[in-house]
Amino acid sequence: MNKVCYIYMKFIMCIIALSIMGITSVWSQIDSEKIKIKVGLYDNPPKIFMNEKGKPDGIFIDILESISVNEHLQVEYVYDNWSNLYAKLINGEIDILPDMAFSQGRDSLFQFSMPVLNSWLQVFTTKKTMINKVTELHNKRIGVLKASTQEDYLRGEFKKKYNIDYLLFTYDSYVKSVNALKAEEIDVIIANRFFTFSDLCDENIFPSGVLLQFSDLHFAFSEKTSHDIIEIFDKNIANLKNNPNSEFYTSLQKWFNINKFIVPNSLKWVVGSLTLFLAIFLSFTFLLNFKVKAKTRILEEKNIELIAAKEKAEEHDRLKTVFLQNLSHEIRTPMNGILGFVSLLQDSKITPEYKEQYLEIIHQSGERLLKTINDIIEMSKIESNQVVPRYSQVDIDKIMDFHLNFFKEQAKRKGLSIAITKRIRSEQTKIETDESLLNAILTNLLINAVKFTLNGSIEFGNYLDDNKLVFFVKDSGIGIPKDRQEAIFERFVFSDLKISRSHEGSGLGLAIVKAHVQLLNGAVWLESEVNIGSTFYFSLPYRKVVNEFPNIETNQNNAPEEDQITVLIAEDDDVSFLYLKTLLKSSRFKLYHGTTGLEAVQLLKDNPSIDLVLMDIKMPIMSGIEATKEIRKFNTSIPIIAQTAYIMHEDKESIIQIGCNDIVTKPINKSELFQKIEDFIRKK
Repeated sequence: MNKVCYIYMKFIMCIIALSIMGITSVWSQIDSEKIKIKVGLYDNPPKIFMNEKGKPDGIFIDILESISVNEHLQVEYVYDNWSNLYAKLINGEIDILPDMAFSQGRDSLFQFSMPVLNSWLQVFTTKKTMINKVTELHNKRIGVLKASTQEDYLRGEFKKKYNIDYLLFTYDSYVKSVNALKAEEIDVIIANRFFTFSDLCDENIFPSGVLLQFSDLHFAFSEKTSHDIIEIFDKNIANLKNNPNSEFYTSLQKWFNINKFIVPNSLKWVVGSLTLFLAIFLSFTFLLNFKVKAKTRILEEKNIELIAAKEKAEEHDRLKTVFLQNLSHEIRTPMNGILGFVSLLQDSKITPEYKEQYLEIIHQSGERLLKTINDIIEMSKIESNQVVPRYSQVDIDKIMDFHLNFFKEQAKRKGLSIAITKRIRSEQTKIETDESLLNAILTNLLINAVKFTLNGSIEFGNYLDDNKLVFFVKDSGIGIPKDRQEAIFERFVFSDLKISRSHEGSGLGLAIVKAHVQLLNGAVWLESEVNIGSTFYFSLPYRKVVNEFPNIETNQNNAPEEDQITVLIAEDDDVSFLYLKTLLKSSRFKLYHGTTGLEAVQLLKDNPSIDLVLMDIKMPIMSGIEATKEIRKFNTSIPIIAQTAYIMHEDKESIIQIGCNDIVTKPINKSELFQKIEDFIRKK
């Protein structure tokens, strides 16, 4: 019996041993599958440093640890000073160096994550060397972190900008620079704003009000680091910043709310004296208590305002992150389509059917990319107050009919019906407004209506309401939630806040609509219900044209046949010239080609029969501007149409002032170009 028990116990022990070996093997395999990364660690509290327990700590470390847990990354920290780690990142000895500011020079050396924190440089001093403005840094001894953006900035741009002299001292760590400041070996330290929250910035060091060089801080990656790693970091950073309860905001709260205030001895004496004074004069207790409560209420109100401002800034940062990610998507996606299908077209075995299909995809991708770029440029012009309304006589009927015909085909492709359901009487349609802005408003609203309507119909029209002309665009689309209806007119805001949305677009269209309507002294509003549809309205002041001159219409198709039109194309880019040559391939046109401004001038001198010049502005040897000036010295009548990518209003005015008669912007629209040529030839 004992022998049987012994054999049974031995069998059980074997099973336990094999189980332990199996579990160990599985964990070993799981651990080996983790992505291993080497991360540089240096002392720059509170963003990144080695704490008293010898452990990595700080804001960037909190974010990194969160990402490593989510993505099963195996992190190995390499502790050294900043300049040595900077060199190791260049050589690929480490994969990541947290807390690096972006610069043009560094962009060629490293890869960068999306922005993690916003920062600026600040001047820190002692009582003996208080600094209140930039010019007081003249002839001062300034300490900075070695191989930092502070050093680059002070050795280059800063000196040129402020034209002051100073001595620059570099240190391997902030500890050494602080010791030098206290030992009066230097007069000031210039560091990033987070230095204020570190233990090194004690009661003897004072942050001044002098702020310099605003920047974003990133995780920097070696050139050898896989793009998959960078995408993992970008995805997690975006998720952390978009979640108010994430480790990102918990870390900021932890490190920014450290109570560093130390009561100086002089203040202790004042408090003691005040306590004695209160004990003697008890009769004033009630009055003082009342005043304290009043002050407390003021401070609480201020605190509420500060919290609201902080939350608003965090919300703006979150929305900006979503906007930038979607904007990146809107640029990369059509570029991927263009480059991808261009490479497919290079295959000699491609059939005509597929070739036509690929060309259509390239065309659509180009249109989408151009729309995104135009939206960004238009918003930048609005932000910088460069858009100024230019009023002229406008026929509302023609504008409405144009948009109906333009969007009819797009609606048809989606199986939608589109119609003008209401319009003002014909004798009321001539008004004064900015035709370009009005077209832009209607175009953006109709683009959205087609985009967000899956089935059903689109209606648009206008009507008079007292002294206002009201336009509307109605769709049976997806609708907009009540809590998003005001927000969607703001910059960086979508009705759908998810990063992965089911529709394309930069999210700037409605912000542009609102800005344009306000420029025309109008108002914009909407009515919408989810899954039912939306109606967008905008109103403009109704300025009817009283004394109107007859409108002489021309029909290009009925124009009589004329002699050949001789056109000089001044264009150095072969692709651009080939495109213009293809547009003007009709036997009606005879073409000359000049690749420089100088050549264009000479061709016109040698061939006085040339009827019109298409002048590229940016050319080698002699620019289009200089060439136009030279032409006007000997020929003041020939029409010169500038072709340029510049679209700012100031650029257009300057081009007209130097002698050009008109402008076509690249990419050149065929109908617009032919109309301008016809107009000038007819006048000539």
